[in-house]
Amino acid sequence: MKKLNDTSDISDRFTEIERKFLIDVAGLPHDFETLRHVHVSQGYLGEGFRLRDAEGQLSLAVKSPGGLQRAKFEIPLTTEQFASLWHSIEGRLITKTSYYIDGEQRIELDIFEGQLAGLIIAEVEFDSLEAAHSFTPPSWFGREVTELPQYKNQNLAELVARMSTKPFMDVLGIELNSGTSDYLL
Repeated sequence: MKKLNDTSDISDRFTEIERKFLIDVAGLPHDFETLRHVHVSQGYLGEGFRLRDAEGQLSLAVKSPGGLQRAKFEIPLTTEQFASLWHSIEGRLITKTSYYIDGEQRIELDIFEGQLAGLIIAEVEFDSLEAAHSFTPPSWFGREVTELPQYKNQNLAELVARMSTKPFMDVLGIELNSGTSDYLL
């Protein structure tokens, strides 16, 4: 029997190893819409705290900072628990449809909606760092964005929140050059 303070296997049970890639809509598998999929709404309470509604499957996840590998702990919530927390996301919300492509490695294809429409990201989860490093992406995958913070879902949700409270040009840092119609980046 394990002692209460024995955490020898806790890092494996609560570790997420994941690589992320941008996908061009032209590169999508032609039959992706026939795949198993789920509509997801997820909001963020603060750094590392995610609320998710995946077609009625309600959960709260806590994730550590990181890129390829990080700690993740997720617990199911009741409708009442979820509702009591949901009001605290303050506009930090993303919606997407996740399609599941099974193969040697399961690929989760996230097609974002709303203000992030047009963004498509493939996430591939692994059992080990060795498997992650040896993975060869399919030819239809685009640029890898695993270590780029702007493509983390929490940061995308923060972007959506800023877009809802400021003009789009302000969020992107675009200024109108007075006297002309030129935009300065």
